[in-house]
Amino acid sequence: MEVLVGPSREYGPPPFPVVVLHGGPGAAGSAAGLARGLSRFVSVLEPMQRADSIAGQIAELHAMLETRAQRPVVLIGWSWGAMLAWMFAATRPADVSKVILVSSAAFDEESAAQIMPTRLGRLEKREREEIAHLTEPLTTESLARLTELLDKADDYAPISEPNERIELDAHIYDRVWSEAVRLRRSGELAAMGNRITCPVIAIHGEHDPHPIDGVARLPNVRVITLPRCGHTPWRERFARDQFFQALQSELE
Repeated sequence: MEVLVGPSREYGPPPFPVVVLHGGPGAAGSAAGLARGLSRFVSVLEPMQRADSIAGQIAELHAMLETRAQRPVVLIGWSWGAMLAWMFAATRPADVSKVILVSSAAFDEESAAQIMPTRLGRLEKREREEIAHLTEPLTTESLARLTELLDKADDYAPISEPNERIELDAHIYDRVWSEAVRLRRSGELAAMGNRITCPVIAIHGEHDPHPIDGVARLPNVRVITLPRCGHTPWRERFARDQFFQALQSELE
């Protein structure tokens, strides 16, 4: 299998002891605010993942760690990136010293079924109607609008942050997410936890529409919950400081 080694953003000098994985899939750059906040106290690597399969993204990440990271690394994955961090740690346990799942996507079907109804309940009628048409078919342009609407539903008290260049790619989203859903439905995704040998911590906002219950049931996961916090803790007015304090404590 050809391994793609995509570009990255780097915060501080290499080799990097901490690697931040973005959301999506297919939303490279979406964890920049998280990486920048962490860089106040540690050097951080933020890969821009381009592979269009889970195996490809794991191989791509491993190739980047070999050349840029200080292994074993702390993997901090946000949203979809939390899933990828989990799968990478199960596949290459010797490369990872700790996994931190930030606002993780759902690991079981019961939790997944609750996400969209919660989101739609927080939006106006016209926005709900718009969402119903954005995936028919899903394009990179419609994915951008969908992300904008879902961000509104996911946030609790957002603060503004610098505009980041996020590379949305509907093809990567479709291919990788469909694989992830199959793994989730089969139970294989959750079962990967039995192969993870390092500590796993989940940091999750109480206002996040992704239920924490399923993540809390994963094997050997310690959960930290943040009050008055949505899906993107680093841009939450009331939770930002507590979020970075928790991360700093886990990295010490």
